[in-house]
Amino acid sequence: RFVFKKVARDSQFVIMPTKYAKNDLLEFVDVPAEKIVVTYEACDPGAHKLKKYEPPFKKYLLNVGNHSDFKNLVRLAEAHQKLLPKHPDLGLLFVCRPTPARKINEVLFRERGYKNIHFAFLSMEERDYAFTHAAVYVTPSLSEGFGLTGLEAMGFGAPVVSSNATCLPEVYADGALYVDPLSVDDIADKIDAVLTDKKLRSDLIQRGKKRSEFFSWEKMAKETHEVYMRALR
Repeated sequence: RFVFKKVARDSQFVIMPTKYAKNDLLEFVDVPAEKIVVTYEACDPGAHKLKKYEPPFKKYLLNVGNHSDFKNLVRLAEAHQKLLPKHPDLGLLFVCRPTPARKINEVLFRERGYKNIHFAFLSMEERDYAFTHAAVYVTPSLSEGFGLTGLEAMGFGAPVVSSNATCLPEVYADGALYVDPLSVDDIADKIDAVLTDKKLRSDLIQRGKKRSEFFSWEKMAKETHEVYMRALR
């Protein structure tokens, strides 16, 4: 807390990834709003050549990223288990490094007897292949600063179900189907809707692809460069 406040007060400018994150910082420390600049991140679906990866399921939900508590992945796993009676072949693929947080969830899910859940640490090329073949990409986070992996999923043509928390509606706009991240039933119901409603699925894929193209690394670079030039001037 001390470091964030000192940096915000001492710096000429502070760069944040979303308007939500900017407003969050302004509530935390009393600094002029004009010194905090928003530069959106972007996704690049063509950055890596795809490499085939075959999880132990033909049809799967996908989540990419770390297993910190705010990612809300325990509720996602609970929602997945609720879907199995109707979708018995549906898998849940977690792509993340083998961290202590991931190990905690692996043990928890095993102790609860959860089925059809797989953990993997993939290369970027394999991860991108997983994006392109996911039945649904799910971001159930309680908090995010930007939510890059959901945007990447959109860029690769995956339908996205997202939490309605913090910055995610700002970034995903109409490109995702939103859920209450505190409701396991709502998460399960919305995923089921995407799995069973072909029109909804198609619409999400089209809107998500369009939304991902709204963002640009080149634009972010130019905006970031301009902040540096303003500081130098």
